[in-house]
Order: sequence, then C-alpha cells, then structure tokens
Amino acid sequence: MFEEEYRRDNEGIHAPDSLYMEIQRQVRREEKRAAHRKTFVRYGSAAAAILLVAGGLFSGLLSPKGAPEAADQAVAAPMAARMVGEPSADIEAVLAASPAEEAEAEAAPAAPLLQPESLDGLFALLEGMGAGRRNAMITGAAGAVLAAESQAEEAVEDAVVMEAPAAEAAPAAMKEAGGDYSGTNVQVSGIDEADVVKTDGDYIYYIAGDQLVILKAEGPKTHLVSVTRFLESEENWWGYGSEMFVLGDRLMILTQGESLVWSGPDQQSQPRTLSLVYDISDRSKPVHLTTLGQSGNYVSARLADGYVYLVTSQRVWNILREDAATFLPSLSAGAQGKTLSLDSIYLYPQAQRPVYTVVSAFDLKNGLEQCASRAALGGASEIYCNGELLVTASSTYRKEISPIAPDENGKNVQITRGGSLTDLMLFSLDQGNIAFLSSGSVQGSLINQFAMDIHQDVLRLVTTVNEWTQYIYTDGVDSYDYEDRVYNCLYTLDRNLEPLGALENLAENEWVESVRFDGDIAYFVTFRQVDPLFTVDVSNPSAPRVLSSLKIPGFSEYLHGFGAGRLLGIGYNADEETGRTEGVKLSMFDTADPANVTEKHKQSVDASHTVVGYNHKAILVSLDKNIIAFPADGKYFIYAYDDAAGFALKGQIAMKNGDYLDSLRGLYIGDYLYVLSVKGLEVLSLTDFASVKTVELP
Repeated sequence: MFEEEYRRDNEGIHAPDSLYMEIQRQVRREEKRAAHRKTFVRYGSAAAAILLVAGGLFSGLLSPKGAPEAADQAVAAPMAARMVGEPSADIEAVLAASPAEEAEAEAAPAAPLLQPESLDGLFALLEGMGAGRRNAMITGAAGAVLAAESQAEEAVEDAVVMEAPAAEAAPAAMKEAGGDYSGTNVQVSGIDEADVVKTDGDYIYYIAGDQLVILKAEGPKTHLVSVTRFLESEENWWGYGSEMFVLGDRLMILTQGESLVWSGPDQQSQPRTLSLVYDISDRSKPVHLTTLGQSGNYVSARLADGYVYLVTSQRVWNILREDAATFLPSLSAGAQGKTLSLDSIYLYPQAQRPVYTVVSAFDLKNGLEQCASRAALGGASEIYCNGELLVTASSTYRKEISPIAPDENGKNVQITRGGSLTDLMLFSLDQGNIAFLSSGSVQGSLINQFAMDIHQDVLRLVTTVNEWTQYIYTDGVDSYDYEDRVYNCLYTLDRNLEPLGALENLAENEWVESVRFDGDIAYFVTFRQVDPLFTVDVSNPSAPRVLSSLKIPGFSEYLHGFGAGRLLGIGYNADEETGRTEGVKLSMFDTADPANVTEKHKQSVDASHTVVGYNHKAILVSLDKNIIAFPADGKYFIYAYDDAAGFALKGQIAMKNGDYLDSLRGLYIGDYLYVLSVKGLEVLSLTDFASVKTVELP
C-alpha cells in the first residue's frame, strides 16, 4: 500500500516538459564537452541494463500467426540492433495463442503485423517486461471505471503513398475571410499543432493556467470577452502542459489528468490525457460539451482536415490478470469508458518496455467521441504528421554482453557494447480512420520532431548515435574501463520503413542541435565548439550526399525557411575554444547555392536564453510582415530583416515578474501585434511597434 501511494505521489509531481528538456540540454552542452565519454557510459549503461532484462523476458510469451512456438517456450531475445525492415527473431515467439488455436496458427501464413491472440498472452508479455503483477484481492473488474473490452474498429486497409505537403517552412500567416492573421508556427503547412494560443482573425483564445481566456481583437479597442475555468469539478487534473485547437465554433483543450483504474483495497490510478470540447458559438459563454479521455501521458497532437489526431504514451504498472482495465489502453467519452479491443492493439517487434503508444482521432467539427483508436506496444516521444501519415519515434538502447574470455593480453574480460536507437511506427490517416502500416528502427536518437520528414514517398531522419563499450576485467579484484563514440547520421526509408540509403559517421564527437528539411535538401547543425551547418542533397534517396559544411562560432537550435535562398537560424554564440555558450544569436544563411552555403548576416541578442530551441511554437516568423519575434530572458524581442542591412531590433517588451517564457506568445491580426502572457496582453502597432493597449488577465 505504502509503495503504491509513494509511486503515485511521485508521478503526480510534474514540472513542465519544457523545463525538463531545457535542463537536459544545458547539462548536455556542458558535459559533452568536458566529461563527455564518462557521462554517457554512466547513464547509457544503466539504461541499457534495464532494457537487457526486459528484452530477455520479451521472448516466448506470444506467437504470431505462422509461428509454431509454444507459449511456454522461452527464446532468448537477441540484443543486437535490428536492421530496419528485417524480421525480428524475438518477436517470432511473442504472441501465444491458446492451445485450441495453436494448430490453426501453425498453418497460417506469417503475419507482417502482430496482434495479441488473447488477453492472457498480452498479460504474460507485459508481466515479462516488468509491468508487475498486483496481488488480486478481488475477481473480475469490480469497481473498474472501464469495461473489459470494446468492439473492434474498422482497420484501414487501403495503401497510402507517402507524400507530404510542401516541405518548406510553413507560413505563419493565413489569408481568410476575416483578414490576414498569423497561425501557430507548425512543421508541415496546413497541419495545425496544438498550442496555448489560437486566433481566428477576430478573437484570440489563450490558456492561462487553468483558464480559457477569450479576447476580441480590435487593436486599441481590444477587450476581454470571457474567462472560463476548465475542469472546475475535476479533482485529478495535473494542471500543466495544456494546449488547444480551434475550428469554427468548436474548441478543444488538451490537458493532463489521471483516472482510477480499479477500486479494490489498494486503488490504482493511471495518467490520462483529457480533451475538453467546447461550443464557442457564443464567445462570451463557452459551453462545455464533453470530456474525452485517453490513457497515457500527452505526447502531441495534430489537426488535419477537421480531425484531431492525439498521441499519448501509456506506461503499464501493476497489472491484474482478472481485470483487463489494468493492462489495456482505454478511452472515455463523458462518463462512459471502454478499453481497446485486441483487434485495435499491435505489437512493435522490438518493444522492450511495457509502454503503449495510443493514437486516437476526433471529428472536432461534429463529433463528441473518438472516431477511431489504435494502440501499439512500443513508446513514442516525437511525432511527424502530414495529414495522410503519422510517424511516431521513441529513443531506446541496445546492449550486447559477451562471455568472459581472455583478451589479446591474456586478461579475462567481459565486454559490454551498447548504442542508441530510434524505434519507428508508421500509421495511415484517412478522415478519422487510423491503420498501423509498419515499424522499424534506425541507429541513433532524434533531437526533436524536425529531425523527421516525409517527401516523395520517402521518410528522412537525422540522428545522433551514441556507441559505448565497457570492459570488466575479472582476474583478482574486478576492474573496468570504457570508451564511447558519438557521430551523426542521415537515413532514408521507404513506406515499409526499410532502408534506402544513409550517410553515417558525420561530425564525430558532435551532437545534432537542429534540423530542417526543405524538399530535396536537408539542413542540420551539429555542435561541440563550432557550428557546422550541413547541407545534404537527398534527391536520390539511395545515395544522399553532403553538398557543403559551413563552420562558424556558435550554433543554431532552430532553423526556419525565410524565403527563396534564405534560412533563418536562432541559437547561441559560443566560445571557439571551450564551446561555452555566450548569449542568444540570430543567423541568416544564404542557401541560394546549396554547395556553398554562407552566413550572410548575424545578430547578437541581449539575452542569455530562449525557449525557441525546444518549443518552436514560441517564435513568430512572417515574411509578409517582416517579423521575427520570440521570447528570451523574460522579454519579448521583435526583429525585422533586410537582405542588405541584416537584422534590426524593432521593439522589445519586458514581461512582468512571474511570466512563464514557455507560454509567452506573439501573433498578428491585420496591422497589430498581440503579445500574450499569463499576466496579460500587450497590443502593438505594426507601423512603429508602439504599445496601443494593455489588457490585464484575471
């Protein structure tokens, strides 16, 4: 009882995701230049050790159609990294059919995609991965919030050709009947991403803490229309990371909560992502229509063709065989709940942790419940979506341990080798329908979502690879030594996530800091002491080639297309000798000749830190209005750019004490710039950037 309460209490203490990511970045920058080798081994080996145990238990529990292995036949999971698209040996013993079904399974052809044959088989698999069986004090699902199973949903069988919209940077402005106004800074043009602020050109919608604030945008006459506190009666709201979508008179808020799974003597809760749907036809009185729930922590979401696609990651903890709600992904609409059926669950072949990726679709304009949902046993931390296809990515590690044997000097040694991997899953999307298409993996890990892109039927990725080796000498008192290597790669994969081509071993001992794909060209920045901006031709997926490598002091954490032949970078100056950062920096790269990219202009910003590198939605970039605006060090900076003169500071707003940079946003509507924070709204004229109105928020 105490142990379970302790775990739940610790899970409920959450700092913003952005804070965790930034701490990681800051620590990484310092350590990778000083104790780079030792730091990696210390953490990498620990993570890999956990995965080794999980991987060994993964085998022999379930069996796909066509696999003759019996359920109790344990097969040691190979620890070597699976090549992308190569059949996995360990998954061939994954899904155990019941004895009555085994004869039929043996005669069936091998299935390219694996699904559970029974609840018992899935339970055994999760238990083997370390989910942990709880002591059953009750039978059945007494007290459970969710039903045991739901009806299987129709799978989408039609083949989908990978084809992204225009790969250039998505425009910030939208031209609609209400006039010109900026939208959320997104990766793929036409595919909206959830954020804390939205506008339809007439109204501004902003999430301030646990409040939905709606303002009428009228320049100097801008005024507050309504303030709605969401989840007033929700006791299990975690209160962080809330984002939203707006589509016509519908608004959806995505936020984090938790729900009770079952109410035996020792209650169990699990993280849950909540989607609150409002009718905002009367902006002065938003009406709450329903709350949709989806098990797992919020990963990301996209809005395409009127449908919201929500991705969560569900870690399975203590499980009870008699209660499927403790180990199946689940959905809810209002007070009604259900678990996903086995027909909606897939297994990532190399999964080593009891973590589901759950993907659901919502018809935001018309619906009040999920259109479709799919889950895959395998985690997700980043996604890429172009409206037709959704790619999920999750970083993991491989590990191989050799038997103790004499080395070349006759010393008995055990050698452990490990390295980073990115696991990938591909889903098709079609008007709210979701189908699992394929899975695979590549060497290395992704910096963020911009390290993935789909163009002309090809998935491209840029990764940083960590490889390490540990030597344990066993003669007498054990001693050890270790070494590691860091390098970067670009991979191209087909729709089956099988390899087409690769560039490997780039920029050894440097780490990827930013990536931007633009049609047939990939730009990415690596850094240790200086900033190499790589330009790669990926027009021939089977033979990508480096066109140029520009080395300059500092590095760019975010890259953004700025018209033909120009690429904007925002990042940091750095000492050329030590690599230590020395303040925020803007760069404008001349990319007119990809084989000879140059830094045309640069500008130091009077700030030491900006959130743009890990939250691209915080920056406002518009060529039409000639605006480059972003938060840094408690201020909001507004720059313009001229190809002859370079960058020019047009204004800056000192935000009030207590503002959170991660929720600081700027947008424009017509001739005015609106800068929002949890404390209030500042309205500026785009003519001279003078303040014309201040609205305080409650």
